[in-house]
Amino acid sequence: MSSNKILRQFALPLASAFVVCVMPVAAQAANCPAGVLATPKTNNLYLYYAPSDDAAFPNWFTSGGMATSPLKAFDFASHDPAIGTFAQLRQRVQERLQEGYCEFDVKIQTTTSTPAPTEARWQIIGIGSDTTTDGSMGVAQDVDIGDADAQDYARFWVGEYQGWLGGEITGTNSTLERWATALADLIGHESGHNYGLAHGDATSVPGEDAAINHFIANPALGASPDSMVDALNHFGDTEYELLGANIGLNIKTLHNWDFTNPNASNADSLVITVLSDAAALTIGWWFNGSTSPWSNPTVASAGSTQVFRGTTYNVFRVTFSTAKAWSGGAAGTVPPGVTFHTGASFAEPNPVIVTDATLRNGGTNLALHPRIVAYDAGFGSPVYNVSFFNTQPEAGELIVRDLDVVYSPRMIDIETMVRGGRLRGMNGLRAAVYQRKGGSDQRIMSRERLRAATFTVGREALVIPIALLTDERHVDHTYTEKDCETRGAKRRTGGANFGPPGTVLYCPKGTSLSLFPATYVYVSATVIDPNAERWDAKRKAVVRGPSESRVFFQVAGVKPDFNRNGTDDLLDIRTKKSRDANRDGIPDDAKEPRPRVNRN
Repeated sequence: MSSNKILRQFALPLASAFVVCVMPVAAQAANCPAGVLATPKTNNLYLYYAPSDDAAFPNWFTSGGMATSPLKAFDFASHDPAIGTFAQLRQRVQERLQEGYCEFDVKIQTTTSTPAPTEARWQIIGIGSDTTTDGSMGVAQDVDIGDADAQDYARFWVGEYQGWLGGEITGTNSTLERWATALADLIGHESGHNYGLAHGDATSVPGEDAAINHFIANPALGASPDSMVDALNHFGDTEYELLGANIGLNIKTLHNWDFTNPNASNADSLVITVLSDAAALTIGWWFNGSTSPWSNPTVASAGSTQVFRGTTYNVFRVTFSTAKAWSGGAAGTVPPGVTFHTGASFAEPNPVIVTDATLRNGGTNLALHPRIVAYDAGFGSPVYNVSFFNTQPEAGELIVRDLDVVYSPRMIDIETMVRGGRLRGMNGLRAAVYQRKGGSDQRIMSRERLRAATFTVGREALVIPIALLTDERHVDHTYTEKDCETRGAKRRTGGANFGPPGTVLYCPKGTSLSLFPATYVYVSATVIDPNAERWDAKRKAVVRGPSESRVFFQVAGVKPDFNRNGTDDLLDIRTKKSRDANRDGIPDDAKEPRPRVNRN
């Protein structure tokens, strides 16, 4: 653990007054999908409620009537036992925090025993019932830019927090849900600092909801007792982008499709064949909208391998067969000639190449199935490409048109990955879309040109460059001494006035950097098989002619590291740890700057 950590506090003198404009908070989903929670996590966040005073808890800061050690016991009875049991409160706080971190590589664990982590990366949140004399409610060890320190602590004074919350958490306002939300919001705030988020990262970008809704918002940005208990906060766009780079994303690829049943008979299930070099695949979210006849898909290894374009992959089958009500027919049934939509996401960072779609009825493969275009995204040396592959070139060329590529600071909800869909993030949050931040380059087609172009995919892959390693990152901020915030005589104008007078509140060092070319890249395209066999409802017969489908996919951004030293190549080059003589964004000391996928 770093010995020179600079602290940051969530402290508010109780006598202070703030004029707050309370903005509505976006509603949060009830829980995090089981598949997402079950995915192995790299970062472990422990919520530690000490049953008795813990003198061994680290004392990294003592000042102004507050000390991080000893960690005082959490005395549930001293708060409000009428809301339920202590176990119920702990469980609900964990669930709320899981919602907040659902899209990130963080495992939330609750304990009443001194944590003894065996994992490499962990953070321990000490939660005590005591108070301070200066209004301090919580402190994180650091604004840990880039989450450079693998192990961190934070400390909370829940008695002080309860006093600040006041009437928002007493009387009829004192409920299990409000208590759990208040604690989860505070934990999300301090843990976020230890994962590399500074107060300024909560500031809303144009078009985004108010900073008051963001975990890292402090009173200077509008946080109030009301905003901390009414609904769970979320990570704002900038916070999200930095967490994606610092601690990783839970979902690496999302896939949706529009297909039409080309057969003269009903289909009651769909099997998608995918290839990956992963040993196993895990489904996180899936499309559950009204245009899908199935829910809760499963994925299983086929127990075989397949060579695709010179590389050997493991074969997996994704099966959609759990019937649900939908708009196109009886539950779980797709009539002849009817179009349906479906999709699933995967947690693994490995490439997932979709190669085949097979419709079934009663467990038997139907004679006809929609031809599918395989696709992937990844590096071709200094160029980042979207590639399409024809898995059955002997059946003729496929046509790709209406191709659209956009970048987003957060994961786009799989439910909105539909034709003409209004793109939203999880829980209804706005999902901003933007184009690459780079100069004109003849290798890169503009979004307008891509959408207007028509491509063919035959025996050769269709490779479309969409970004260059020299493009700007959407978030790129290097902290200097001017970014240190203090109170008292050293107070910086506009600073967040936390902590005892004269204390350095936070002094982050390093560069906050988002993923390349964005946190998520979203691609959609129409695929046409010009000479398909398909059911014609008007003729009531199988005919031969054009058949149209549509693919929608998202891929998580990457942290380029061609020289494999664990540091983003952009930082290596910027700090002159590596040379880049030809200025292509690849360090000259990279031994094998070969095309490869390296999703964060």
